[in-house]
Amino acid sequence: MIDNLIRAFHESIDCEVNIYRSEKEDSVFHYLWVIGALGKLTRLERSLIGDKIIQKREKTKTAPYGYFLVQSVHTNTAYVFLLSNESDRARRQEFLFLLASKACDQLSSKQLVAIAANGAQLQGESFDALVLNVTEIKKDPPIQQENSYFGELQKISLNE
Repeated sequence: MIDNLIRAFHESIDCEVNIYRSEKEDSVFHYLWVIGALGKLTRLERSLIGDKIIQKREKTKTAPYGYFLVQSVHTNTAYVFLLSNESDRARRQEFLFLLASKACDQLSSKQLVAIAANGAQLQGESFDALVLNVTEIKKDPPIQQENSYFGELQKISLNE
């Protein structure tokens, strides 16, 4: 699953990309950073995250979205994954940014990668990604929304 995401992001570099809150000239850098962050995950971490992606995609057969947050101790990076049936990509990107911002409140990692993909009710594949500096986001005033977006943070530390 993670390898498929890496492949999709490699292919996206050649296309026009939309990364929320980024300048177009930064797009290639951000996609390469996302690819690098995903590539640093161990095979066991990739498997665990892949299983959770599949579980959340199944959830979107009957729900509008599914998401989760994991923090890799190995890479000192946190990851938010959103599977959404929202057909308006701008709205999906806004929700992804909201989730990522809320996740920063719980993190000890310095960096966060957030990825959104189509839910089970949407045809085709499309991905959005953003990279956040957790320290910088924590400096911003808190977003006035419900605080309980995520349960207990799942930290993974799996070595091969």
